[in-house]
Amino acid sequence: MKPQENLLPRKRIMIVDDNATNLMFAKTALFDRFDVFTVPSAAKMFNLLPSSSPDLILLDISMPEMDGYEALKILKSKEEWKNIPVIFLTGMDQAKEETDGLALGAIDYIYKPFEPRLLKKRIENYIQLAELKDTLAKNDVRLTDRNKNLDILLTLKNKSSRELCVSIFSVLSDMVENRNHKIQTKRGRTRDWVKILIDAMLERGVYKSTLESWNMEEVAMAAELHDLGKIEIPEALILKKSRLTPAELEVVKKHTIYGELMLERMGTQIANRDFVAHAQLFCLNHHERWDGSGYPRALKAHEIPLQGRIMAIVDVYDALTNVRPYKKAFPHYYAIKVLLEGSSGYFDPSIMEVFREIAWKFDIGEDK
Repeated sequence: MKPQENLLPRKRIMIVDDNATNLMFAKTALFDRFDVFTVPSAAKMFNLLPSSSPDLILLDISMPEMDGYEALKILKSKEEWKNIPVIFLTGMDQAKEETDGLALGAIDYIYKPFEPRLLKKRIENYIQLAELKDTLAKNDVRLTDRNKNLDILLTLKNKSSRELCVSIFSVLSDMVENRNHKIQTKRGRTRDWVKILIDAMLERGVYKSTLESWNMEEVAMAAELHDLGKIEIPEALILKKSRLTPAELEVVKKHTIYGELMLERMGTQIANRDFVAHAQLFCLNHHERWDGSGYPRALKAHEIPLQGRIMAIVDVYDALTNVRPYKKAFPHYYAIKVLLEGSSGYFDPSIMEVFREIAWKFDIGEDK
């Protein structure tokens, strides 16, 4: 246990799942930091709630007799339980149902099977956020007098404030790049390339309905943060000139997860949650591959969010055309040749066909 964790009060986590293996696995991941109660059904959860008062509930969706959706509706209808945060537990094949669950009042989804460190970290983030809200609610008299929701206090309410936070994230991203590669990268390259590719996709009607729902300015800015998680990776691995060992590679791969978690933690201060959501999807999914050979979740084809499929192409082009500790920068024409010839199975074929037609536009030049 980390020393600082000893100073923090133990919170009560209730895990509701009809699968005994899932209950045991989640409890093992969390017990050293939290008081964990495992419950095999929604009905038994309601029997225990009057005496347990959990700080957070992890609620499985697919359970016999009463599923997670029905249980959540009951929780939110009761005055004594409606403020307990609920996170749904779900398999990857249920991802399409996320919107329904969030609309009912769930604060997030966590996918099964669990990655222990990620599960623990996400729970810690939610607990810390809840504590922050509770502290501010008790201490800010002006907020009480004006009867304002605490979330308004946490929200940066105007465009200039939002852009300030975006700038802070971008500076962090630049720090990562300069730390990792010991070069001064040119701000805006990733943003430019993403905009070029998305504009071309729209012109050709590729995923048009989805792209038209996006705010392109926000998406392009969010794309710059795709490698934010590398700040958590040891510098010795980032700057290593020789091939990484399998164990070292597994450590580096976790930058995708770290980036999503950093944005989740800091993103509560930004009013526009769409920006944060785009940035998280870029972080987590830009190393996923069309054929399922990528990481961190080995998603395949359209399981990969569109942000990840777009950034996968841009990120490889960026890696080829910039200096890295283990390689020199390749010229534009050679990078395009490598990308196109080696793209089979790696990238979304529809997006790759667009890239093939407009790849020359990526040669932005040194004056940017």
